[in-house]
Amino acid sequence: MSEDPDRHETSGRGFLEAVRHPIRSRVIVILEHEWASAAAIAAELGEPTRTVRYHLRFLRERGFVSVRRAEARRNVHEYSFAGTAFGYVDDELYATLTPAERRLLTNHYLRVISRGVNRFVGSGTTYDRHFPLTARVSLALDERGWGELIEICSSALEQIVAVKREARQRLLGNGEDGIDAEVGLLAFEAPREDGSPS
Repeated sequence: MSEDPDRHETSGRGFLEAVRHPIRSRVIVILEHEWASAAAIAAELGEPTRTVRYHLRFLRERGFVSVRRAEARRNVHEYSFAGTAFGYVDDELYATLTPAERRLLTNHYLRVISRGVNRFVGSGTTYDRHFPLTARVSLALDERGWGELIEICSSALEQIVAVKREARQRLLGNGEDGIDAEVGLLAFEAPREDGSPS
């Protein structure tokens, strides 16, 4: 089982503040999937290491990342970081967000999902043991149907989180490595063919 720091939920407003800055959002996306040093993050983002360290400090002070010290090299300790919190924005808070804030939040989550998918495809070996579940359905819904779809997705998410907790307890008990897996749920209002909202 890969290292998975105990993750906790943060308030939606705090999470929104964290991802509002584009560099912080991109740092969180990276740390959602792996431990990384400030230098490695800076190299991937094409930003100065000093700038990345500033944003890592911001995120660490607010509980979004944890840090561990790696082996010292030439008396210099290299630190690695990982994401330790996930942001949850409930319907009540979402209703108060501006269209720009809603876009920012949704785009952040889409980047997290995309990075996971890209890592999966890029590895080339993850098809060997377990067949991935992939599905896409195009729908035409009325308001009631949209509400029912969201209820189904929300219920599935609750069940997935319960399976995660139970499997983690079993893995801790039996010492097995486990199967690293990722699930992304998307339900969105698709634009019309002319690009306008439906």
